[in-house]
Amino acid sequence: MAQRTVVDADSGYKVELDGERVTALIVPGGTILTLGEIVVFNGRFGAPEGTVGTVTKIRKPFANGLTSDVLDVKTRSGREVAHVKPKDLIEGADIG
Repeated sequence: MAQRTVVDADSGYKVELDGERVTALIVPGGTILTLGEIVVFNGRFGAPEGTVGTVTKIRKPFANGLTSDVLDVKTRSGREVAHVKPKDLIEGADIG
């Protein structure tokens, strides 16, 4: 099935869907987070600053009572961190 983009008019977020599965989150301001993307925590929530992980799940923003805490991330140590917000991650972090 071809991917399509859906705009959530209530939140300003956009999600890219493959069928019903969310494959990318486009945050107001243009940041894009995708399934399988390597991310770095900023220490605000979920994991200490500098913790590296992989996005394993993206939910639709503002669905099921969630606002923007829609990402699940698996850290390199194997820990699953659920309900992460994009602002809990370092934008444009150099993974090296």
